[in-house]
Amino acid sequence: MKNLETVTEEIQRAFDVDSIPARRTMTSEEIRNLARLCSQAFDSKVHEGVIERIIRYINHMERHMKGRAAGHIEDLVLRYLVRYFSSLSATGAPEESHLEIGVLFGATTILTHHAVRLAGKDISQVVIDPFAGFY
Repeated sequence: MKNLETVTEEIQRAFDVDSIPARRTMTSEEIRNLARLCSQAFDSKVHEGVIERIIRYINHMERHMKGRAAGHIEDLVLRYLVRYFSSLSATGAPEESHLEIGVLFGATTILTHHAVRLAGKDISQVVIDPFAGFY
């Protein structure tokens, strides 16, 4: 039978990853500017609170996965919103899908799934990873 110290060490090792080399926070001003720019780009009001919730979701997701998402927080928020708004305009045709090339740890795949579901759609995801470069 394993003792508590051994189990604790195994759990720590299971979730031990390099620190995230990209920033994961935004100032209030940066969030305000991103909300304004996204509202223009997507021709739909994107509230600052929505961006704050996406940031919290991304940080929560990364705390519970082994690995991380590639890019700074504003990149990830934009990826999420692009998937969400493109899903809203989807017709539901079987040939529609989201394509991701370069999966890394799968974080963007998780974000895409969440955004698609939030949009109320059932769109498939195609993920391709050449397993070259970063690895």
